[in-house]
Amino acid sequence: NTISIFMAVLFYQGNGQVLKNLLEEKIGKSLMVVVQFLHCFLYVIALNAFISYGSGLWGSKHHREADIFSETWLWDDSMTISYEEAVPDQKSVRAVKRLDAAKLDSKTTKERIQQLEAAKKSVAVDQFGMEVPVVKKKKEEDRVKRRNKCWGILFAHLAGFATIAAGGEMQNSGIFRTHPLLAFIPVIITTFIMMGVFRIMWGILEKVTKAYMIDREKTEKREEIAKDFIVEAENDIFCLAISFNTVQVVRFAVTGFLPNAEGEEGPGFAEESLDWEHIYILWGIGVGFMLVSVVVARIRAALESKGEKTGEEASFNTKRALDVLLVSTAMCFAWCTLWGARWGWEIHPLFGISMETMDGRILLALVLSGISLLGIFVLDYIDDTSTSEAAEKSVSAAIDAISVLVGFSWEHCFDGAVMIIAKKSPTNTMTTKFVMGVGIFLLLASPWRRFILKRAIQLDEISKARKAKEKDEATPPAAAMAAPAVAAK
Repeated sequence: NTISIFMAVLFYQGNGQVLKNLLEEKIGKSLMVVVQFLHCFLYVIALNAFISYGSGLWGSKHHREADIFSETWLWDDSMTISYEEAVPDQKSVRAVKRLDAAKLDSKTTKERIQQLEAAKKSVAVDQFGMEVPVVKKKKEEDRVKRRNKCWGILFAHLAGFATIAAGGEMQNSGIFRTHPLLAFIPVIITTFIMMGVFRIMWGILEKVTKAYMIDREKTEKREEIAKDFIVEAENDIFCLAISFNTVQVVRFAVTGFLPNAEGEEGPGFAEESLDWEHIYILWGIGVGFMLVSVVVARIRAALESKGEKTGEEASFNTKRALDVLLVSTAMCFAWCTLWGARWGWEIHPLFGISMETMDGRILLALVLSGISLLGIFVLDYIDDTSTSEAAEKSVSAAIDAISVLVGFSWEHCFDGAVMIIAKKSPTNTMTTKFVMGVGIFLLLASPWRRFILKRAIQLDEISKARKAKEKDEATPPAAAMAAPAVAAK
């Protein structure tokens, strides 16, 4: 998430700054809000197009008919270069050999054959004559999910930043900029506009799915995969936009000055107009947001537990609203921490190094990254030792929030470096910034998707499998529970 946020904000700032410089003076701030929303809609359209195509809901007939749900044996040794590649000779897998032998043996029972067919792990001999662990997985489905995850995260962050810009421009225009309560109205308006856009896109997706449907059962599975990632991406957009612009309102209430759409008050503002009391208030409000996040996590977990016990699950919209509120409040904590740290640095620079210099920006990013790293170790320990679903959701939301904090602190450094280089060409400053932002995005996107994101997904799957196993072991079997009752009779 941290690297994705870093890439997305660089890419977006290059595009957004060009749009603003070209159009704002010509059309005014009010129409600029409309342009920013249109900019956001482009990313939302791209998000839906990439994920629905990647899931096989539209495209060529060959693409839609491709079998992504069949299982195949893959090498399962993470220390080898062939890790997660298909075993060339599937018949060489020991579990397959045993299954073939069992089918030829007339004495083998049906239950034994079913047991062998259900095998998920085994070993196979590689080209060097070594026995290597193998695992049976849906390779193509996993590949589709990884690509969907990649484009879902990137376009969600791009759309989120565009939504932030639209809401920020609205906050800084007209009557909204006159009072903190009025400045919060654009947050609500932006949320409802995005809800409407997402509903329209869902309608289009349904029509596209029906138009290109070949096999109903497979299409429904593909649609389920696509919808899972689209919902996740839409939630990220909501969380980014709601959290950032809400903290804009909080900062307005604390200082009496509304920051611009990028969150900046201007050089020297904190040093001239603020003191440590303002910083402590902002940090205190951030802690309050985190406490709200913890409470929401407990409510969410209680709903899940109640659904498992009674069989009456909460509605999809209720659970989704709680998920958005959970992550949004955690991100509000991150934004409050980030802006409070910047204010503090401006008032009292560490080692006398101003934050306006590259040295100051890098030092601040290092300090925040170090603190965040310690926080992640603590959160990881809590996640490993706790069996509470509420704790798990709280930890996940907190880590998402920390990724925002670290990503934006380093983006602040890189933005300063890009501007220094861009100013070497005074006549083409914005063009240089745009080209560099897009170039860095394209340079990092592929290795991030192929290595970092892939590994993160693998670790997440391992963690979920371990937790599921621990939960199964902690839940006594029905037969064991029934035994005391039988004995009592």
